[in-house]
Amino acid sequence: MPIYEYQCPDCGTEFQKLVYGQTAVVCPSCQSPEVRRTLSLFGIRGSSRPVASEGGGGACCGPGGCGCQ
Repeated sequence: MPIYEYQCPDCGTEFQKLVYGQTAVVCPSCQSPEVRRTLSLFGIRGSSRPVASEGGGGACCGPGGCGCQ
């Protein structure tokens, strides 16, 4: 049961909805059924490790970082 993010083109309301199967989604503000599912940044996967800058600093274990060596 994923949570999706939506935007209503009629009134501009942005909202989240827990979706069960093929549940119809309507805008909670104006009740329009013409909502668009938007990109959820929470659902994007990426690297969880820090990336050092080219100059060799800024990341946790780089020069000037937290000192963990």
